[in-house]
Amino acid sequence: MHLTLNIILRGVNKYGNNFRFKKNFNVTYVNKHKKVYAAKDISFKIYKGDSLGVVGESGSGKSTLAMGILGLLPKDSAEISGVASFLGKDLTKLSEEELKKIRWNELSVIFQKSMNSLSPVHRIGTQVEDIYHVHKPKASKEEVFEKFSYLLDMVNLSNRVYNLYPPHELSGGNATKSVYSYKFNSQSETFNNG
Repeated sequence: MHLTLNIILRGVNKYGNNFRFKKNFNVTYVNKHKKVYAAKDISFKIYKGDSLGVVGESGSGKSTLAMGILGLLPKDSAEISGVASFLGKDLTKLSEEELKKIRWNELSVIFQKSMNSLSPVHRIGTQVEDIYHVHKPKASKEEVFEKFSYLLDMVNLSNRVYNLYPPHELSGGNATKSVYSYKFNSQSETFNNG
């Protein structure tokens, strides 16, 4: 069975056109006994509006690649080498604080079983508001609802989704669309592991 990691560049980016990962990007998992390459000598270039599919068996390193690019792997068990250049910055050289400014605002990841990221005991709207307020603390409920409603419309969902509880009030496909909507809420470039 092959799974795909899609990297989608969308919209207008205020910094320009280029999004590239080059110069032999590597992720190596390490423990006290051995090192295992999870992603080895990965090089590619993508331009705004393009998508790239990375195809491989389960466990072949697709999610590790996305997590490594975003700096989301544990530093004590994963070594990153090579260059991951985004908007003229090498992501592998940025501090955690600098990466936090890029994550969600410029880059985000949506994992294959994205419905698992939704809490079944909170309305989708509450979850969206919580995430939105992490990045825009002064946003009003009206602003969040208006923005999310627009995005729900883009994925052919009614804004009534805002008040639903996943998964018992929302199908898996529609829950996934709602996750896409709140990830797109940031206007970030998106990694979709699906």
